[in-house]
Amino acid sequence: MPSRNFSPEIHEIMKREMAEMGSFFIKKQCMELGMMPDYITSRDIPKLSKALSEAMEDFGSEKSNRVVRDMRRLINTEKARADE
Repeated sequence: MPSRNFSPEIHEIMKREMAEMGSFFIKKQCMELGMMPDYITSRDIPKLSKALSEAMEDFGSEKSNRVVRDMRRLINTEKARADE
């Protein structure tokens, strides 16, 4: 079974937290990690959420913590669905 693409949800999370800058953060961190910003799998989320959190530190820990929490929640939700 192919890996699910979480890119739309991650872009939405980042847009909510960082407005239009959210896409820039995703593209830059994906480029540095060797990931495709338009196809982010559950295996990419832990590394990407950490990188995004670190990149967002200047904007406040609340924002970066919410991003990490919400991105990791995507994985947990997907695991729960797979267990059903």
